[in-house]
Amino acid sequence: MERSDGQGGGSTQASREWLSDVVFRSPRNDNGSRYYVQHRHQYGTFDEGSLRAGYAIAGYEWNLFPSQLTLSAGHGMQLNDEPHFGATLRHDFTDHLAVTLGAEYNSLTTPLRALNDEVHADRYRAAVTYRHDERRTLGTELSLTDFDDGNLRRNILGYWQERLYQRDRWLLAATGWIGASRNDDVQASYYNPERDTHLSGELLLEYAHPLGYRQTFTQGVTLGAGRYWQRGEASEETWSLGYHQRWEFLPSVSLEYGIARERAVYDGQAEHDTVLTGALVWRFP
Repeated sequence: MERSDGQGGGSTQASREWLSDVVFRSPRNDNGSRYYVQHRHQYGTFDEGSLRAGYAIAGYEWNLFPSQLTLSAGHGMQLNDEPHFGATLRHDFTDHLAVTLGAEYNSLTTPLRALNDEVHADRYRAAVTYRHDERRTLGTELSLTDFDDGNLRRNILGYWQERLYQRDRWLLAATGWIGASRNDDVQASYYNPERDTHLSGELLLEYAHPLGYRQTFTQGVTLGAGRYWQRGEASEETWSLGYHQRWEFLPSVSLEYGIARERAVYDGQAEHDTVLTGALVWRFP
């Protein structure tokens, strides 16, 4: 289960939302393609009360090396009563450069409060990723989210990831983000700033404890800081402090969980939130 972060990388998704994703993928066939099914559930507590929505999705990852086409279809649940369709094409031009294009009808990123107002959204995105080597990755993404209340959200995000130090059991890495959004002036209960910008960075320090053959226990801490600007409001600092653990029991089974405390800002008001994350990965032969 993962709680959404209202400011991560410039996102305008509201706080107080929880997200759980369960995905089962089939083994790849001789062509490298595979099927998958996904169940997504969203939960949030707001002034309107507790809100719930979700998606049940089936998809196919079609290997067209050096491209991969992912197709998905499904239906919303609870507050979300619309069908879902998605298509994503990733093309690796080289070992270093990749471009991704995607489109979603009834997007998985639609805020709960929008769904509660019977507002749905379609999303279109384009991303470029440059992986210089195993130590450094840069990327940018542009997305358009078309809400059916007349709002068109334009998002742009850039990020940089750098492995600063890795030796023996130690890893030190850094990530930086800069993101901005622009929204139309519509009456909306979901978080919808006219314009906003977020600049942030995070340091990650991990230490791995060997437990046996191909088994490890890893502990890590994260420290992040940033600045958030919203039109019509004073700029505010953001920060986060987290701790996580990861168990790799087998090459096919891993468990990770963590807790973080963070400061985010919405309409000029600071929110101090406790964030819980968790992920279980189990690969079947």
